[in-house]
Amino acid sequence: MGSSIVENTTDVYLQYQSQEDDTFHFVCDLRYIPEKYLRKPYPNSDGDDIWADPEFPYPPIDIFPQGTTWVRSKDLIETPVLFQNPLPFVTVFRGYFDTSNFLVTFLTVMENDLLFSKVFKSPCISEENKKIDGVFHFRFWYFGQWVDIYIDDLIPVQEGCLMMTSHPTSFFKNDIGITMAEKAYAKFIGGYRNMEEKDFDDFFHGLTGGYAVEYKFKFPVHGTQVFRKIRDALDSGAYIFCSVKSMKSYFFGFGENKDYSIIGTLEITTYLNEDVCLIKLRNIWSDFEWTGPWSHGSSEWAKCPFDVYERNVTQSNEKCFFYMDVNDFLEYFEGFTIGSVIPDFKFNGPSNMDYHVSIYGEWRGHTAASFTNHLNNPKIQFTVSKEENFAKHLFDVGIILTQKIVNKEKPYGIHCSLLKVVDTSTDGTYIVKYIGQKMEYYAQEQVAIRQSLSHGLYIIVPSTEKNGQERQFLLRVFSEEALHDIGSLPESRRLVLCGEEGLYQEDI
Repeated sequence: MGSSIVENTTDVYLQYQSQEDDTFHFVCDLRYIPEKYLRKPYPNSDGDDIWADPEFPYPPIDIFPQGTTWVRSKDLIETPVLFQNPLPFVTVFRGYFDTSNFLVTFLTVMENDLLFSKVFKSPCISEENKKIDGVFHFRFWYFGQWVDIYIDDLIPVQEGCLMMTSHPTSFFKNDIGITMAEKAYAKFIGGYRNMEEKDFDDFFHGLTGGYAVEYKFKFPVHGTQVFRKIRDALDSGAYIFCSVKSMKSYFFGFGENKDYSIIGTLEITTYLNEDVCLIKLRNIWSDFEWTGPWSHGSSEWAKCPFDVYERNVTQSNEKCFFYMDVNDFLEYFEGFTIGSVIPDFKFNGPSNMDYHVSIYGEWRGHTAASFTNHLNNPKIQFTVSKEENFAKHLFDVGIILTQKIVNKEKPYGIHCSLLKVVDTSTDGTYIVKYIGQKMEYYAQEQVAIRQSLSHGLYIIVPSTEKNGQERQFLLRVFSEEALHDIGSLPESRRLVLCGEEGLYQEDI
């Protein structure tokens, strides 16, 4: 893949590289000193010893209570296995640390076989294949790369009891896959305590490389509006996560700070002559279950056609999911987070953005120009070709801007602007206008936009909120068709604004 782009080339799209998942990727590095990620080698043990990770757990060990010991899985579990049980039916007891957000995100997202194969790189251990060398290999997404994480199978124990996430039944109890995933991610971000500080969007980002948006309910809010938003998001292939925070949730079988994921919807229009919009939620917890209206065995189901009840309740594992009326959902949940592997905020159905561009850049020196000198920031150009796609007038393009966060640095306020070249003057100056967003900065690791674009030349301007905020960034562009003329706009190219258009921002 290319490390630099020549201005005004017309065949850049030919440099897209075909991937195993039938997508096409193009990568370039425009940083002052380009970097290359080196894969970590598989750790080897000395002699016949089982490998012990010298790097994890990180100090201070005193985050664990006094008397904690670390034991090998085979010394704790008679026949340990790894991811031998179907993830859609897994339920867990939470361990010593509050990794609830991670557990729900992991168990929901990893049902996707393609994503699971990207994250988990060791062979699945079964009872027939009992060989454990003490090394487990995971990969998590960070700044454009799937980073190798190797851990051993030492597990923290307090008075003979497992301190980490565990399974409640004999059917699952030998499977240490979730415990190992929890440990691997803790190593990835610097410790178990750090996992407690992360939200759904952070874990979704690390497990998929995608982008997640949190929606908070702003009352008054209409249940049908929320229901359609959820239904459209699920139809587009997105993932949805939600948390219970209210103490009153205990009355109906919810636990405070318990997390869930939304996995489906069911619309019934014949109940008591009113439309009833039901949301289907995934429940990974073994110690809490919804007992309100439309819960398992509730009287509401008895008044529905039998085939509806049979299809949606009795033919599935009851412990692993439940239904709620959308109005009850609004009462017990504060909002939800929608995650998509590509930036998708309109959720108009499945997206086929098979062309992916990754451009590494940096705010450095005079190009760390803030919003006050917005057009002095780095500028990336691309063309939506008319010749290739003459009959098609609009193309969906999604853009994710990611700033590189090292250790525990605070994220800068960042923004990603999209401009279209509408004319060129006689001296070569580009006349440009803003497309689809206003200047708002968000102090988060990623921001994203999605637009339908016509044919023409476009310029992306990533920026930080304040002058002199130097940092590396990754700009990813997802498109339905191959893009042309991808590269850095020369600093000598003069831009003149002809006006601005306002931002759409979806609120619930």
